[in-house]
Amino acid sequence: MCGIAGIFHPSTPTPVDPNRIQAMIAALAHRGPDGDGIWTAPGVGLGHRRLSIIDLEGSPQPMSDGDLTISYNGEIYNFAELRADLIAGGARFRTAGDTEVLLHGWRAWGPSMLDRLNGMFAFAIHDAGARALFLARDRLGVKPLRLCRAGGRVGGVCLRAEGPARQPAGPARARSVRDRGLHGARLRPRRRLVWSRA
Repeated sequence: MCGIAGIFHPSTPTPVDPNRIQAMIAALAHRGPDGDGIWTAPGVGLGHRRLSIIDLEGSPQPMSDGDLTISYNGEIYNFAELRADLIAGGARFRTAGDTEVLLHGWRAWGPSMLDRLNGMFAFAIHDAGARALFLARDRLGVKPLRLCRAGGRVGGVCLRAEGPARQPAGPARARSVRDRGLHGARLRPRRRLVWSRA
């Protein structure tokens, strides 16, 4: 059990306050006693609470590789096979965990990577080159992923592993996201969403 959180402003690269991301993951401390991390860039911030299962010391999150950054909760059961396929295709790995397999898998296969995954997961990948945030959840919905629309003049999307995906104190108010693939404010199992900056 890990915890992920984040804020994404799809229309304008509004700065994301790292303190907001820190407060969001602090509320998820019970989901990950082994570490935490935050990452911000113009218009996006991701956070992570870690419960170490695979690659106990070598896969801190959020994890970045080039223009991709991920915050991930779950376990990919077939990650060793996927890793071998990616290495055969030229990928170079720095860690022994499944998180980096998702980053290289996204680079190699894009959204069709989901068809190759055997596991339970919820993740957010920010692709700076595509100026997009990709969210996905496993087929059975084992790992939670809650969403909201961050209000205000600019608007945006916030995500969190559990409970209401509210941003902590600040001028924006959380409102439910209404989009295909959503049920209430939860990403339905076996669904994916992409928000991008035009």
